[in-house]
Amino acid sequence: PERFRDWLATRFGPALLELGWDPKPAEADEERLRRAVLVALLGEIADWPPVLASATQRFDAYLARRDAIDPNLADSVVTLAARAGDALRFESMLDAFERASTPQERRRFLFGLAEFRAPKLVDRALALCLTDRVPTQDVAFVLVRLLANREARLRTWAYVKKRWPRLRRRMSPMLATRLVETTPV
Repeated sequence: PERFRDWLATRFGPALLELGWDPKPAEADEERLRRAVLVALLGEIADWPPVLASATQRFDAYLARRDAIDPNLADSVVTLAARAGDALRFESMLDAFERASTPQERRRFLFGLAEFRAPKLVDRALALCLTDRVPTQDVAFVLVRLLANREARLRTWAYVKKRWPRLRRRMSPMLATRLVETTPV
């Protein structure tokens, strides 16, 4: 993993450093999208520390003002801030989820809750799936995200097996198949 991270950082880090996090005035959409891809690649895949640190700072600004970052970066910033987050950040993300003004924003913060890595926070995200706080149409997607989270995978699988009858009642059969598709063979 470190060699792969280092290779990604060497190969794509300079491009992000040159492009920067903030769009320039009248910047072309292609550049904005290129930046979003670079942030996702270096942050979400490589776990490159400079991107993780910057995303965390930008998350705090994003919570204060939704226009503080380029909209193309919002999903990655929320994801990366959650991965390095503590209980206080979990609470702030849960609050943002519940107060979100758009469905897109609401889902972004909900799915961000599935990205936390600390065991107690993973347990909190799992427990939310059995409450009305998580809409039934999103339960399967939150569980899929938790199964994709390498730090949460085993806890999530144990939780799903133990609570399957209750979880199944919170999901439509069509969405439950998404969860089944996620499990490794």
